[in-house]
Amino acid sequence: MNGEQMQEIKPLVIRTQQGKIKDVCLMNQKSYTKSIEQNRLWFLHRDTGRVLPYEGEHVLLDIKSQRSWFEAVIADTDARPELEEHDKPAPSYANSGSAHTPADTYFDGENFPGGLILTNLESIIRERLQTMPEGSYTSHLFSSGPEKIRKKTGEEAIELLLADTPERMLYEAADLVYHLMVLLVSEDLSFDQVLAELQHRHLNG
Repeated sequence: MNGEQMQEIKPLVIRTQQGKIKDVCLMNQKSYTKSIEQNRLWFLHRDTGRVLPYEGEHVLLDIKSQRSWFEAVIADTDARPELEEHDKPAPSYANSGSAHTPADTYFDGENFPGGLILTNLESIIRERLQTMPEGSYTSHLFSSGPEKIRKKTGEEAIELLLADTPERMLYEAADLVYHLMVLLVSEDLSFDQVLAELQHRHLNG
């Protein structure tokens, strides 16, 4: 890709109607415009530079171009009904190389649903590390190496500090949490360990 093409490339954050992050890919102006025109999500393939349709049956509900990323909301036409809480399998970290404690040890789904959101997000990120699917922004971060991930996480922290509205602060905070998750996974750490450290400080503070 030439310099002009590289400058217009931004992360594409794909969310479900429920607000859960489904995937993170790359997008440029061409794929953004094509998504609007066809009412179907298109993304930029990182290695080939080709604009391709996003896999799987879905309905594009909304797509926006933010300052430093694109954001799309989709409805999966083949999505299975949500499982009841007692039917949901616990996340598996058997191949991660670290000991993990379930996140709801600290935050249960009923009183703090954010704990489950973080658990789901970490599971997706770990799956991306194992499979490294093409066109995934998470795969791109992992392939760029730990130092690049650290640098990107620092940039996201700065963008949060520079946020000039409450809405912008929320968006930047979400970006920072996502990149922090990627950083932790790249170092074979888990967010549960962060929660355990916070709990230790609380109990001994």
